[in-house]
Amino acid sequence: MKKIKKNLSKVVLVVTFLAGLSLLLYPTVANWWNSFHATRSIASYDETIAALPPEQYDELFDAAIAYNETLLDDGGRYFPSDAEHQYYMDLLSIEGSEVLGSIQIPTQKINLPIYHGTSEEVLQVGAGHLEGTSLPIGGESTHTVISGHRGLPSAELFNNIVNLAEGDVFVIKVLNQTITYQVERIRTVLPTEVNDIDIEPGRDLATLVTCTPYGVNTHRILITGHRIENLSEDFLNTKDNAGLVSQTLIAAILAGIILVVLFVLLMIRSSKQKREQKKKQKLAAADAAKLDERPDPASANTPNQESKLSPSKDGGLDQAGSSDNHTDSMTQSKKTKKPNKGSVPNLRSFLLSAKQKKAGKTEQADQTHKAESSASDSVKAEKQTSASIKENQASSKQSKKSETDLLASGNAVQAASERTKKSQSEKKQDQSIESLYKQLKDLKPEDPMETEAKALYEQFEQEKRSGKDK
Repeated sequence: MKKIKKNLSKVVLVVTFLAGLSLLLYPTVANWWNSFHATRSIASYDETIAALPPEQYDELFDAAIAYNETLLDDGGRYFPSDAEHQYYMDLLSIEGSEVLGSIQIPTQKINLPIYHGTSEEVLQVGAGHLEGTSLPIGGESTHTVISGHRGLPSAELFNNIVNLAEGDVFVIKVLNQTITYQVERIRTVLPTEVNDIDIEPGRDLATLVTCTPYGVNTHRILITGHRIENLSEDFLNTKDNAGLVSQTLIAAILAGIILVVLFVLLMIRSSKQKREQKKKQKLAAADAAKLDERPDPASANTPNQESKLSPSKDGGLDQAGSSDNHTDSMTQSKKTKKPNKGSVPNLRSFLLSAKQKKAGKTEQADQTHKAESSASDSVKAEKQTSASIKENQASSKQSKKSETDLLASGNAVQAASERTKKSQSEKKQDQSIESLYKQLKDLKPEDPMETEAKALYEQFEQEKRSGKDK
């Protein structure tokens, strides 16, 4: 059930395609099948007639002649009783065949069996003899009427008799008789107008009847011919035409086959593209999973690497720990910011970062643990120093505030004491920076970052001296 739902669109597409193809081929195939059936019926009738004993043949023919003679004085011949109808149905009836005879129209390639009556069942498969008219055996003072449909989707039948013109011929075969008629008049009448099919004394006539206009069928077209001498058999070349596969049928079948092949190829291509798309999606998912499983280079270092950057108490970022990877060192160097002029905490952080980077370059693989411990201690010491500096700064601010208050109140002694405390606090900060710078200089080898630190330290010293002079 899931597979059906999954492929529902394909099923609908296939069904729609087959339905359309069937509608396209139905008229041609149905007409060929009907023609084939008609040809087989005529052939079977001919074989049955050939096997009849001579006395039975004469009996059938004589009964038909007698029936035609009774029609001359029968005014109600178009409205027979049940007994008369049954009598009519038995005339020219041969055991093993329902066919009465056949009609051929060479110029229109028509070859159809003739059956008793004009019921819908009869007219769906062939031509019908109109009951109440002369049986189609010929003779003086006879007028036979043969009716046929046109416009059926399943068979052509009498579709093309409207193309007949005066002078064209059609042939009727009954028992072993062949009777040829030549068209002499063509008329269109209402269904109730029957004067044109009356028997004309002394004449041997036959009329073909079909509906008109095409598809409307409000009128009847009557094509009447008089009997002439039979033509050569070579002229009657349509006997087996109905049994042959027509060019239209061949073209329709070929078109159907081509459409089916193209449709199958399209379905195969579509299915292949979907499979390839799914395969690409799976490969992409697998690649994404591999990338997710790949270790992060930043986390692949030593455990203490996580503490590479930690917030300091003065609001800056302190770099702790060391790295054995040159690329990570370069990244660290790029991320290290220059301190602002006269910013003691930032200068201290920069010197500490430079010291740690230089220390990391001098350590060997077997001393990694020792270096990390040393870096951790430096971080702790730095944090303590930072805390001390902050406390001194806070004390300095408080002292300055107190000094201002004391000066305002005229207490110069206490103001001098506050200035002394501030000087001591600044001295402690200077000593902390000098200590870091000395530690940085003692490390080997030389490093570009050390040169930058030296320049910044000299700038710091110059600003400090300028402050003293003031």
